[in-house]
Amino acid sequence: KKRAMMDEDEVLLLHEPWQPFSVDDQLLLVKAVVADERVLCLVSDTTQLWRQALSGPDVLAAVKQLNPGVEPALARVLHILQHNLSQQQPATKYIVKRPEAAGARFGFGFSVRVDRLKFKWQFHCDEESREQLRSHLTIPLLFMTAELQRRNSELQDIIKSKDREIVEYKAYGGSAGRYETTPFDESLFSHRMSGSTSSTAPNADLACQVFVGSVRDLYSDVIKALHGPAKPASQHFSTESTYDPNETLPGADEGEAPLPDEGGDHTENGAGDGEEAAAAAA
Repeated sequence: KKRAMMDEDEVLLLHEPWQPFSVDDQLLLVKAVVADERVLCLVSDTTQLWRQALSGPDVLAAVKQLNPGVEPALARVLHILQHNLSQQQPATKYIVKRPEAAGARFGFGFSVRVDRLKFKWQFHCDEESREQLRSHLTIPLLFMTAELQRRNSELQDIIKSKDREIVEYKAYGGSAGRYETTPFDESLFSHRMSGSTSSTAPNADLACQVFVGSVRDLYSDVIKALHGPAKPASQHFSTESTYDPNETLPGADEGEAPLPDEGGDHTENGAGDGEEAAAAAA
């Protein structure tokens, strides 16, 4: 049963698109899935990969440890996690603690105001194998590159076809007038693109930023082609889910105690609510 659950978790994470997070000038890629009352998290800096999976009871135990005296409903906690892990939120303070020794865990967490009070969360992720890094990042990127190259070739063929149509139009006496264009030159285009590429030095930060917009959708398409469609969980709040932080979160009973605000020094955080960088540490 445990092996079956691991396989299901792996499938859910594989089909979840990466989200870029910038934390203390570090660019990270994050996958987070909240499904069937459990939380899955995958973090990468493009050279290493870390993971943690937590069941519902483990989630509540972690919340109690980081927020003493608080016993919120699990559904409430899951929605808070989903909202703040679905993409980087401007009013949320994210924390990264890199392992200082071999075998140590990677810390990734956040602190945020909920109902005007502070809520803290922290993942303690174990390093994954190189094979897992290849499955989630390297191999999909290779297939994405091949697919983008195919699409680029298709677009160039379309442009060349339009040029041929213009030539035929002129051969029959037509005139483009002020809309005259220069025929597409593939060599000239490639040379111009090579020049623009050389002005931007490749780095991991730039690599993390590719997982936005249509390229992120392409990642999902590639994963489906490689592994087939994902089997939906019975309750799946993925990074594609929508959530309004101004609404009362499901599972928050009227008699439920609010999340406490701990004392201590606070620093400003982005768009408003702030706390110390170490606030989310376990």
